[in-house]
Amino acid sequence: MTTHCPARTPLVFCALLAFVLIFPAEELAYAHLAGDDGEASVLAEARAILEQITESSMDDTDTAWAIYRWARSHISYIGDSDKSDWLSGAHQAFTFGCGDCFVYFAACKALLAAAGIENLDIVKSDTSHSRHYWNLVKVNGGWYHFDATPRVGEGDNFFLLTDAELAAYSDAHGGSHVFDPSLYPERAVKSVQDMVDYDSAVLKDR
Repeated sequence: MTTHCPARTPLVFCALLAFVLIFPAEELAYAHLAGDDGEASVLAEARAILEQITESSMDDTDTAWAIYRWARSHISYIGDSDKSDWLSGAHQAFTFGCGDCFVYFAACKALLAAAGIENLDIVKSDTSHSRHYWNLVKVNGGWYHFDATPRVGEGDNFFLLTDAELAAYSDAHGGSHVFDPSLYPERAVKSVQDMVDYDSAVLKDR
């Protein structure tokens, strides 16, 4: 089933044409990577990316921010992905650099896991008009929402959000992030958004 998560901006035609020319439809067969070998392969891909975007001096918050920024800047949104398993979704991101919200979620899951950051999968509970996937991450002793998928309009940044912050966006956007809280560990209630400068893409001194 196709996932529907609106893109923040449409793909530029020339970029799309180049993608089609480089990766003809018959060559875009998704790799199914379930199993131990598949996980080892995907985590190796993730570690190679982490070596480029992180430093040993970073704490979990800095590392999670680097992962969030990588996903936002290196994955282009298209309304399609292989949802057979998260490993295939992550591999799609690392190999083709495009996909829907499942691919953003899966890539971040792989990167977070490779970085040693605890994370859980969240699936939107109301799928009557769309599906959505994102991550729950544990940093500095608290669980926060982490969703790198770009969306239409302002306020589409979801780095370490509390339930209240995510609900405010979800309520204003047709229930975009409705989930069953009973399925997950208790989330942090203290906001950390004052440390994030989304416009400059940096974390402020803490």
